[in-house]
Amino acid sequence: MAEAIALSQTQGFRLWLGAARAFRGAARAASGAGAEALTEVLDGLALAAGGGSPASAPGLLGLLAETHAAAGQRAEALANVETALAVAAQTGGHFFDAELHRLKGEILLAAQPGIAAEAEALFCRALEIARAQEARSFELRAATSLARLLRAQGRANEAHAVLAPVYAWFTEGFDTRDLIDAKALLDELESRLAT
Repeated sequence: MAEAIALSQTQGFRLWLGAARAFRGAARAASGAGAEALTEVLDGLALAAGGGSPASAPGLLGLLAETHAAAGQRAEALANVETALAVAAQTGGHFFDAELHRLKGEILLAAQPGIAAEAEALFCRALEIARAQEARSFELRAATSLARLLRAQGRANEAHAVLAPVYAWFTEGFDTRDLIDAKALLDELESRLAT
């Protein structure tokens, strides 16, 4: 991230400088950095907005939503997801729609565990969008979220059936967080199914 920030500063790329700062802040927030990380994300987004390109707005707003969620600010997180989806609808920039639907489901579940049906519908919608776009990473994240929910409901067979074929598609990147999480969940599901 430091290289992206340095290069963007040198070349005067406001959009990329802002995005890099926002991603660095989000990474710090995920590691528990708190309010300081949220400020860095907000500052990065403000800088990126000054650089143009409304097509990047949904993804950056999703990043902000994740940061708010990590800080326990679920109302703000949900508001950012809704804004991101509205911007995507307005601009036609639907690249992040699958991830935004998945993220909304995760935030709702964390806030109100009793609304599993709504979260399940959001995860299914995220899967549908990701498959239509052939966005395999977003498909994996959506499948993992849905499989986790199904496992929690005692539906291990369904959870395995959702996640296993998506995970099997990947041939590299097994050291990434998403694939590590998916593999751990698959191992747990296979262990449950074997008993």
